[in-house]
Amino acid sequence: MELVEFYENLNNKKLPIFQLFFFLVCVILINYIGIYKNFAPSLSYLVIVFFTLLLFLLNPLYSFLLLYLVYIDIMGCFGTTGAKPLAISCMLVIFLIDAKSFKILNDKKLKIIVSLSILFGLYVLLFNIGLKSGLTSLNITQNFGYMFGFVTIIPAYYFTIKQPKTFFISIVIIAGAFVATYFFSLMRGLDLFKLSGGDRGTGANIERLAGYDIRQFAIFFFYLIPASALADKLKSFYKIVLISIGIGCFMVLVLAFYRLAMFYVSMGTLLSFLFIRKYAPSINLLKIFFYVVIFFISVNFLFGDYIKEVNNLFSATIDYFLGKGTDTSADERAGYQMPIVTRLFYDNWWTGFGLIEMKEYMKLGMMAFVDMPFIGTLATFGFGGMCLYYLKYFYLLAKSKIEYSTIANYLNTQPVFVYYFYLTLKAYLISMITFRLFYISWELTFESMQGEFGMFAGVFLALNHVFKNYDEEHL
Repeated sequence: MELVEFYENLNNKKLPIFQLFFFLVCVILINYIGIYKNFAPSLSYLVIVFFTLLLFLLNPLYSFLLLYLVYIDIMGCFGTTGAKPLAISCMLVIFLIDAKSFKILNDKKLKIIVSLSILFGLYVLLFNIGLKSGLTSLNITQNFGYMFGFVTIIPAYYFTIKQPKTFFISIVIIAGAFVATYFFSLMRGLDLFKLSGGDRGTGANIERLAGYDIRQFAIFFFYLIPASALADKLKSFYKIVLISIGIGCFMVLVLAFYRLAMFYVSMGTLLSFLFIRKYAPSINLLKIFFYVVIFFISVNFLFGDYIKEVNNLFSATIDYFLGKGTDTSADERAGYQMPIVTRLFYDNWWTGFGLIEMKEYMKLGMMAFVDMPFIGTLATFGFGGMCLYYLKYFYLLAKSKIEYSTIANYLNTQPVFVYYFYLTLKAYLISMITFRLFYISWELTFESMQGEFGMFAGVFLALNHVFKNYDEEHL
């Protein structure tokens, strides 16, 4: 694939307004049907295929994104057993029809990571499921995402190079629409996200709005705030939109009292800022200070009670680690769950206790797979499986540094935001294996996150390929 196609797509001043609107309508309709209509599984599959074909006629990119949303199930309405295998299979079919063959993916690093992902999937299939529970069709389809959800990396890589501008704008529209829907549902009491009250057990008196596990592709917009704010060639309107989506996503974490999530997202965003600050123009600190003050005044006005309780929550958390207070949630994990999961790991240290077996434990109230993802996934998949899985991170981040000078001429004709976006992706990937601490293996805790990780990795590798193969003759 000629890189000139990438440049031409970014330079294209026209926006497919009608196509984007039609795509958003299809996304809304398919989720509406999934929420309010109790279809038989076979009929649900037909609905997914129908909307996929409809969007494919418009643009294969939109059909891929629709299937991606079905796979990660952002509204929690595609719980049927075969929805994920169907979505993954259709993604590959769409890619092959549009790209004609796999030969177009001539990136060595991409090939290695895809190969490692396939090896991990086979490991889970044969050793973690086959040897533990048996290779039944139900066992395979119910856990398909853990084995092959990462396949999203292939169409994500392809469409990033072929249609980068449309791809990114589509993601922005999806994230913005669902964040807006979340707050609209919250204010109107529509219960679209099945929010449920809960207590953190650390002295916070207000109920948490848990129940909506906001997806990583939306949370990523908070990481993107430094890139949006510091990109000097990005229009003010676009900056406002991107920053608003990021803040809205973070507020979901605040309202849910997700302490660790707020921590690692904040640290990842700070890392993103440190990466970008090196190349950004001088910063008007007074102007930034003014915006920050306005933001905190607005948040305090809208969510004053929650902000107060969040402060109480963090104070109680610090007191707990200093031995001055109690935390029933932490005590439950450390006192009850940790010894059991540790024993399971010692008894099955190489191949793991088994994915299906761990899910059965969860039905009994044993939530270590979610509460303590690192030790939970280690006990589930074993030392061999986790080593094989984390090799992907090594190859993703190895030799990923792009010298600014090598693309300086390119940035004279393209928005610098593209380069900042790449640095933000890198910061996000690094934060996944550093700042998340307890949640370091969350990609293996929720199978939907396998697809999200594949999406991020595909876009990251595509931009890495573009920048490393930059040549002035293509301009």
